[in-house]
Amino acid sequence: MTHSTKPATPTTPPTPAPPADDAARHNLFVARQPIFDRHRKVVAYELLFRAGTHNAFAHADGSQATRQTVNTTLNVMGLQRLVGSHRAFVNVTRDLLLSDFCHVLPADQTVIELLEDITIDDAVVDACKRLKKAGYTLALDDIVLQPKSYRLLEIADLVKVDLMTTSLAESRTLMAEFGRPGLSFLAEKVETHEQFQQSVQLGYRYFQGYFFCKPEILSDRVIPASKQHYLMLLNEVTRPVIDFVTLEQAIRLEPDLSVKLLRFINASSHGIGETVSSIRQALTLLGEKALRQWGSLVVMTALGEDKPVEVVRTCLVRARFCELIGKQLAVKQSQFDLFLLGMLSMLDALLDQPLGVVLGPLPVNRHIKSALLGDSTPLAKVLMLALARERGEWQRLTVLAKLLRVDEPAIAQAYVDAVAWTDATVSGTAAGATD
Repeated sequence: MTHSTKPATPTTPPTPAPPADDAARHNLFVARQPIFDRHRKVVAYELLFRAGTHNAFAHADGSQATRQTVNTTLNVMGLQRLVGSHRAFVNVTRDLLLSDFCHVLPADQTVIELLEDITIDDAVVDACKRLKKAGYTLALDDIVLQPKSYRLLEIADLVKVDLMTTSLAESRTLMAEFGRPGLSFLAEKVETHEQFQQSVQLGYRYFQGYFFCKPEILSDRVIPASKQHYLMLLNEVTRPVIDFVTLEQAIRLEPDLSVKLLRFINASSHGIGETVSSIRQALTLLGEKALRQWGSLVVMTALGEDKPVEVVRTCLVRARFCELIGKQLAVKQSQFDLFLLGMLSMLDALLDQPLGVVLGPLPVNRHIKSALLGDSTPLAKVLMLALARERGEWQRLTVLAKLLRVDEPAIAQAYVDAVAWTDATVSGTAAGATD
């Protein structure tokens, strides 16, 4: 039975709030989680919002808090900066849906995601139809299958299914019963490569989860010779004192490295007023800080060539975030050490080898190794903070922020800056060295 609520009268789409001032940046608590297709290519990001610097709202109106956060995101940061050319999945409450607030978002780039606790009645169905007519894509999140749900299934474009609570057999039944042309299924909380492969075989079209961040350990896997060369480069640029002779030899082992190094230094702004034409000259002029940065970026990009590009993106966001947070902390490690901490945290996923095995021969600072291998240290807390921010685990983030004595607005801004820097770096528009 549906309620006899009178359908909401269509309203004029709300106008975005005027550009927010600097104080609004303190409300920029947004995380993004990638959504992949069957080829492990990123097609969208789900945006996770939190309003204010506390997990509890200052008032009971959660919808109003979300309005403020979305407006701040659009006016201060910009959707383009968060998701680039990809689509954005945005969760909405019943109140936001009925108020037509969603129309403030660009229809061609927004997927409106209805949460499972929304009561389905005539008003909700009519609001969804208005969104569809306006060109929005409609997704149902963990929908509870009951007679009322069928009304939305008839107009939805996508259904998200939680693999943690839905068995493979249930998935098969769900698709057989409700599958139709124009309706796609997204498997969320895909945690392993095996789950990903099984989901592909079942017919899921899209995938969300951290399987891309975890290694696919195979007992007989051997690291290819070319990747061994890049590991040698990483080995040299992470030494406490760089041996330029040995480093030059490592670069010469992989011809492409020489080209990348010369292109980098000739294109970057390091105050060099001459064209650089040799490896030795480049290494001498570049400087230790920029050299370490360049080497780390080149290595991680090369190691991730056969992985989803999101692996490299996530790796760089973590690295840059840790580095930026380091400026707020009273830690002895250099900012490069913190950059390396975030970057190396995904070395196992890039090489499909246990992290302890890959880290073994690298002359990385023992405090970094300890943090990466799970010891409870201040550096480990920095990495945990990065992971909490990345995944939108807001309560955990608040606890870690207090332990590290870093302001949450600074955390929010560091994440925004890390995402922007990473996108520029991956697209080749960044010089490569941090400030």
